[in-house]
Amino acid sequence: MATVLDPQPKQASSWLFAPWLDILCLGGLSLVAFLAVMFLNMTGEPSQDILVALLFLNIFINYPHYSATYYRVYRRTSEIRKYPLEAIWSPLLLTALGVLCSFSPAIAVPWLGFVYIVFSGYHYSGQTYGVSMIFLAKEGFKLNPWHKQLLALPIYVSFLYSTLHLNTVQAKPLVMFDITIPKLGLPPVAAELMLGGLIISVLGYVGLNYLYWNRSRKIFPMMVQVILVAHIVWFALSFRYPLMLALVPAFHCLQYLLVTTFSDFREQKAAMPEGAMTPRQYLASHQFTRYYGFQVLVGSLLFLGLPFLLSAVGLGPLTLMLGVVAFLVNLHHFILDGAIWKLRKPEVATTLIR
Repeated sequence: MATVLDPQPKQASSWLFAPWLDILCLGGLSLVAFLAVMFLNMTGEPSQDILVALLFLNIFINYPHYSATYYRVYRRTSEIRKYPLEAIWSPLLLTALGVLCSFSPAIAVPWLGFVYIVFSGYHYSGQTYGVSMIFLAKEGFKLNPWHKQLLALPIYVSFLYSTLHLNTVQAKPLVMFDITIPKLGLPPVAAELMLGGLIISVLGYVGLNYLYWNRSRKIFPMMVQVILVAHIVWFALSFRYPLMLALVPAFHCLQYLLVTTFSDFREQKAAMPEGAMTPRQYLASHQFTRYYGFQVLVGSLLFLGLPFLLSAVGLGPLTLMLGVVAFLVNLHHFILDGAIWKLRKPEVATTLIR
């Protein structure tokens, strides 16, 4: 009789689009970038040319990743009705919070940025865990609750380590949109203890792989290993290099865009005769061009157009408005994204796994 340590029959495909594309977008590119930054010892602040390149990354990767979530929910009233708290009430409350920030921007906005920083790490960790579970399910792995915890621990502990490190007394304060993000001023030992916890959790994950190998001669898929290593690099090592720290959001967003684009592919394919569209055909089709172009346009209007409008009507300097909009939209994204992509929902599992 099969047990939870025996991989079950795998799904039709072990990949989303193709091995090379999945590996690059879901973590491989970030590992290449980190090795390059580390080899070149790029410990200084990014140059003006690099900042311009980062702006293009924002427009074509970061911003579309937010609009992809809104596209999934707000284009159908039936989807909005599924998530009244996340899709209706939370944006209203966050808008009210933005209005309150205008009364005391010097105090409220930096702490809003602090909340964004903390919850972004938690959100990134949830995505890493979720995408890992997609590929485990595709390969037929069925983890019990304890094994899921051993997978999740190095993911979330690395996020906690980074958060504690950035909040120690000797850490350099983060500055975003000319806004200095407050820090808690923790003693260095707090981060050091969490680093020890990270090492233990990684050993636990290695032990989990050994457990499966010992039982079925099969460890977790290579894609899961790449995703996990990339995540640990993002949180445990990237803060040593300002350029890499600036690139991490783009790699997270690229990961998310691949998954949401695959979801759109499955939706487009379902509307056609069986087998009428392959992943390669979809990526070369006008359907993909229209889908991705829409995300770029909406994302740019949201993160660039809206702040310009708010500044033009006198609500505050442009840089401040850029920061407030970015913080609030991110917080709403975290709330909404956490509700709509749960793999235990049959429609999500059917789209991403089967």
